[in-house]
Amino acid sequence: MLSTTQINYIYAIATCNDFPGGALHIVNKILKKRGKKLNAGFAIRMPGNYVPMYAPLPKAKQEERFDTAKIKVIEITNVVRNRQGKLELSLLGRLLSLMQKRNNQKLPERDNKFWTDENCNSCSICEKICPVQNIEMVQGRPKWSHKCQQCLACLHWCPKASIQVGKSTIGRARYQNPEIKLNDLL
Repeated sequence: MLSTTQINYIYAIATCNDFPGGALHIVNKILKKRGKKLNAGFAIRMPGNYVPMYAPLPKAKQEERFDTAKIKVIEITNVVRNRQGKLELSLLGRLLSLMQKRNNQKLPERDNKFWTDENCNSCSICEKICPVQNIEMVQGRPKWSHKCQQCLACLHWCPKASIQVGKSTIGRARYQNPEIKLNDLL
């Protein structure tokens, strides 16, 4: 295993809907605290999945994003292979990184807006798929425990689309990457 003093080229890739927010800025800040820097940072646009704010793109648009992402991955591979410096940072991203820090402190308690409608079949997929074990089945219904990281796996993988966040997700489609199956996550 390499020690941090042996690492001389560091890159990061942020996937995003329209812009990477503050992800690359945050990574760079963490590295600077350790005496390192981000040599290259990239944003790859993918289909958005934050259903509380917007509906997923139509399938044709999702496919366009995947096709564009494949081309970008080839470009990134060339930059990284040649150890070139390229940072896709923006002022907006910097501002968002500051906002995210404040928002992240409140993140876990935001699951108080999660609920299930009458379509819940008590399958417990939500409980099994949660990466932070934030969901427990109580009397056949999910109960969130305020450790939520807002990944929305429970919402997207609910087979009945019964998990809602406030009123904004009612009737909205869910997103599942076509390359990933439920069993891959479980």
